[in-house]
Amino acid sequence: MADISEMNQVEEVSGAYSQLIGNIGSLVATARDNIARQINTTMLDAYWQIGQYIVEYEQKGEAKAEYGQGLLERLSRDLTQAYGRGFSRSNLVYMRKFYLAFQIRETVSHKLSWGALLRDSQDR
Repeated sequence: MADISEMNQVEEVSGAYSQLIGNIGSLVATARDNIARQINTTMLDAYWQIGQYIVEYEQKGEAKAEYGQGLLERLSRDLTQAYGRGFSRSNLVYMRKFYLAFQIRETVSHKLSWGALLRDSQDR
């Protein structure tokens, strides 16, 4: 009889332990998802601001820009050298288009993803 009682205790501990592992796993997964969303939102905001800086620099306070092809090439080279990947000429073009498409910052939904915006801008 003691053997059956010990087996029941082991099963109870094992079940409780499995639940503990499951609860911790769920918490970690939720935290990772939240972190990924926060990073995405922060990067989306940064890309919008970079686009704004580029447009404002190009326009120099004028209503329209005298768009220079060399600006984005030079900016790409210098930013890549200073900060690493992510600043190709095409990415800077997308950041610029992103700002021009959503010039009022509040219209940029936090639910948008950078990838979705890139695909959308390619369709235009």
